[in-house]
Amino acid sequence: MKNIIFDIAKGLSYLHQDCNQKIIHLDIKPENILLDENFNAKLSTMIRKDQSQVITTMRGTPGYMAPEWFISVITEKADVYSFEILCGRRNIDGSRQENDRHLLELLKRKLEEGQLVELVDKRSDDM
Repeated sequence: MKNIIFDIAKGLSYLHQDCNQKIIHLDIKPENILLDENFNAKLSTMIRKDQSQVITTMRGTPGYMAPEWFISVITEKADVYSFEILCGRRNIDGSRQENDRHLLELLKRKLEEGQLVELVDKRSDDM
């Protein structure tokens, strides 16, 4: 699991810092992570190499979208926000109780209560 997370982080670092032109993926979620036969992770591509595209409207998967879509200019932080590892849950989860639906609000509350560790996904033991 740890190696998969590192591979994804390396892929995001490449897109955000090492490309000739910064690329923001905008839809980092489990379904868009590809694994080869050795469980090496690769990010799925959003457009073909011969295309260029400027995004002017919201895009991504509900529940994985960064708050930036609603309050400011989109940056590479949108990809990092949706790269939810430690909590193992969506940023907005309608199946949860009202006060636990929005991950940011839940994080703030747990921080104030000194209970952040409760949000760590139990499947994250090897990290």
